[in-house]
Amino acid sequence: MLTSQETSQNQLPLNKSIMILTDEFKIDKTENLESSYIENELSKFNISPLRWAIVDVTDTQYVLTVSYEKNV
Repeated sequence: MLTSQETSQNQLPLNKSIMILTDEFKIDKTENLESSYIENELSKFNISPLRWAIVDVTDTQYVLTVSYEKNV
C-alpha cells in the first residue's frame, strides 16, 4: 500500500490541461512530396501533429489542417 507521500508524488498537477487544437497551415510545395517533408515543416511551428491532411493545393503551397496537443 502506498503512503500519502508516495501517492502525491505520483499524481499529475491539477493545474495543467491539454487541449487538442485543429488549425490550418500553409507550407511550400516540393517536387517530391513525402510525409517526412510535411512533418519537418510542421516542426518549424513547434507542432507535433496527431493528424494532418492536405485540404488544398495552390501553385506554390500545400494547405493543411493539423490537429495537435497544446498545454494550457
